[in-house]
Amino acid sequence: MALSLTILDHWSDTKRIHLVGYLMTSGSYPLGGDPVPLTNPLIKSGSSPIVVVVNGLGGYNYVVTSVPFAVPAAATLRVYVDSTGVELPAGAYPASSLANQIQFYAVFPKYI
Repeated sequence: MALSLTILDHWSDTKRIHLVGYLMTSGSYPLGGDPVPLTNPLIKSGSSPIVVVVNGLGGYNYVVTSVPFAVPAAATLRVYVDSTGVELPAGAYPASSLANQIQFYAVFPKYI
């Protein structure tokens, strides 16, 4: 897996689980996006996030696509070049993306 997820904070509002952290890229970018590792035991939901916001630097736009309520949890990070709007081709991540901590905020349904 070419992505790692570091959780900085998480909490529940009794209906949902909120998660704040960052993603780090490594290795190669696969065609169609990189699977987001949502298997952390701090995430007390088996479903995919219903809301995800990502933000990074380095000339790239990051978008997480997920299938709400999918079990097991499934989400994919897609990376687009800022200047052209074109998705990265399959291959090694660019150096500027490797050095970037991609901020990650997600909301999960609780216990589904």
